[in-house]
Amino acid sequence: NIYSNDVFDFAVRNAAFQYLALIHILKQFNLLKDMDVNATTAPSEESPKDYQGKIIHFFEKMGYNDDQKALFYLGRVLANVAYAQVKAKHKNKPILNKINYNGMDLGSLAKLVIDLSEKTQQYTLHTSNEWLMSLFTDFFKPNGWDIRVGREEALLYLLLGYSFRTAKEKVAEVEAILETNSDSE
Repeated sequence: NIYSNDVFDFAVRNAAFQYLALIHILKQFNLLKDMDVNATTAPSEESPKDYQGKIIHFFEKMGYNDDQKALFYLGRVLANVAYAQVKAKHKNKPILNKINYNGMDLGSLAKLVIDLSEKTQQYTLHTSNEWLMSLFTDFFKPNGWDIRVGREEALLYLLLGYSFRTAKEKVAEVEAILETNSDSE
């Protein structure tokens, strides 16, 4: 089954979005002193009907800064590689072993970018990943790195980008897997 690892994907998505919602609420109540509450982008002229439009709309709604956008796009590349590994019949998604779940500093991110570039070549994901990687480099400025919370926040935004791929159509299939597992206990 090509979606057998989706339980992990949905768990990552749910956890990441819960933390993001908490951060957003804390920003709204001005409880996070070090975060830029006014960080917004200019309203997009593009309608959120297409995929990139949805991402831009998401960025605008959440008030992402450039560092957060960069990590989100890197997470999109990660998702594409992970999906290619599933299609290639890997039992799991080996690329996910390249993530430091304790947090991602600049060194960890640099290694991940190299690994993702290598996997893009291996799985011939040139078109989609080159475009996403160019968006990552457009926003990523290592000399002016501005992730305020640090390694953990970098991991959060990377996983938000990764989990953005998780399609709603797969929800029923994952719920069926979870139901089957709970019935067998």
